[in-house]
Amino acid sequence: MDDSSPMDDRPDSPDKAGFLRRLGLLVYAPGRLGDHLRSRPVWWDALVLGALLLAAANLAIPADVWADFLRTQQLSGGGGVGAGEMAEPVRGDLIRISASIGGSVAWVLFMFISAGIMAFIFAFVLGDEGRFRQYLAGTAHAALLTGMGALLVSPLKAARRDPELTLSVGTFLQGALRDTYLGSVLGALDLFGLWAWVVMGIVFSRFDERRSAGSAVGIVLGLSLLLVGVVSWFQYRSAG
Repeated sequence: MDDSSPMDDRPDSPDKAGFLRRLGLLVYAPGRLGDHLRSRPVWWDALVLGALLLAAANLAIPADVWADFLRTQQLSGGGGVGAGEMAEPVRGDLIRISASIGGSVAWVLFMFISAGIMAFIFAFVLGDEGRFRQYLAGTAHAALLTGMGALLVSPLKAARRDPELTLSVGTFLQGALRDTYLGSVLGALDLFGLWAWVVMGIVFSRFDERRSAGSAVGIVLGLSLLLVGVVSWFQYRSAG
């Protein structure tokens, strides 16, 4: 018997859920989270927490790792950086702080853009009953999984001295496949991102009772994989 009705009067009812409760639902009951966000589309707290998680993930990477990374990027691009110039602790701290602030701002903008795309596809193209605020709330909550993943992977980034490192499907690739377009796509499929997309689809399915969870997940995954494929294609061509 389904106990997830948004009209439930119990203290743990989805529509009475506080932020900590919503975080729990995000992990173990995303459908109930969707019920809550349908009747009460709170988005700002999840948006702020996501930005803070990304900032913390960048700050957790040592300053010298950021400095060496930027120096490598400049040298690979033909920049004339002197030996050791970018490895100074002060410069490394500035780079780390800049990456944290810039990443957080980009996170917020990306949430609004992503929610707009999802609202356009689900509400306008497919005719679902969801509103932009609901899709923004669902997107901001589901993306917290990606933010938590970035923070958890920070120690590995520091150990590998690579701030761009992700735990992706491509992480487990071996051999020549890593240098192919398929390898680029798989390398861009962050495991926490895949989890977030599945959760996002489940949440979105609760915004319209006609929409099944399977179809919503399929739509979100399809759109996300299409975007990853396009971006990976340009990256692969430019690297080749």
